[in-house]
Amino acid sequence: MKTVEITSIIKKMQGGSTEPILIDAIDDTGLVSPYVLKLYKISYERLSYPTLKEIIVAYLANEFDLRTPDVVLTSLSDDLIKVNNKRFSQFNIKNQKEYNLSTPKVAFQYMTAQTVGYNDEFNFNISEYSNIYAFDFLVFNNDRGGHNNKPNLLIDDSGFILIDHELTLNFIDNSNIVDSVLDLEIDLTQLEYPNPIILDNIKTSISNGTTKYNYIKHLFFNKLRSFENKQELFNDFTYYLEEFSTTRFKLFLETLIPFGLTIESLSLLLDYITFIQKNAKSFENTLINSLSNG
Repeated sequence: MKTVEITSIIKKMQGGSTEPILIDAIDDTGLVSPYVLKLYKISYERLSYPTLKEIIVAYLANEFDLRTPDVVLTSLSDDLIKVNNKRFSQFNIKNQKEYNLSTPKVAFQYMTAQTVGYNDEFNFNISEYSNIYAFDFLVFNNDRGGHNNKPNLLIDDSGFILIDHELTLNFIDNSNIVDSVLDLEIDLTQLEYPNPIILDNIKTSISNGTTKYNYIKHLFFNKLRSFENKQELFNDFTYYLEEFSTTRFKLFLETLIPFGLTIESLSLLLDYITFIQKNAKSFENTLINSLSNG
């Protein structure tokens, strides 16, 4: 996991519920670059693990040849916090405990790119759209047009750039686990944590060509639904899925442990990814069915 040292805190970024901060930071080669620092409250981290999710989903996106800003970990020195405690609400003395500023924080490579709008049209191959749709389907991303009605997608001369993945993989959450159980009509008395019952229901759905993912609200759902030859839409994604190394993924997760970035429910995630990889064709059929039945 790449780490950087903050050299300066520049300004609060426009937009974003987490009030992201633009920083300059130096890596171990001596290169200084701009990054976007995200600070999550302790309560949110304990419920939904946003830092861990951002790092994991960035890794997965790279494995599927999808672009995301480079993700790094960094730390805030006491001096930086003190000097900036009046500039940023997170550094204010009364708020510092809410953010546990002594722990490693996630930051993202700052990229000069435009935000994609809902009605924007681009001259891209249809696979550019289907790969992103399939990836969001895989990680249960409810924030590419759905949860907050935001695309969370950038574009530059090289194509799409995926951002903001804290609202993914909700089946490993503390905050969503009871809601998920209720949605699946499971007896709460059966609930233990980590809870394999939810994962078993997800597996059963995929095996049956259905899903619990709310794909209808996805940014690209209508575009892909209107495409005639749906049977070949996800060929590229399925290829990457079949080639995906669950062993390498497990080793990657182990590299996060020294940073305190591990949770008990990662066993569910490993189980899920392994199941999807071994049942790639069933997952592809579920993707196709979503566009035929939605």
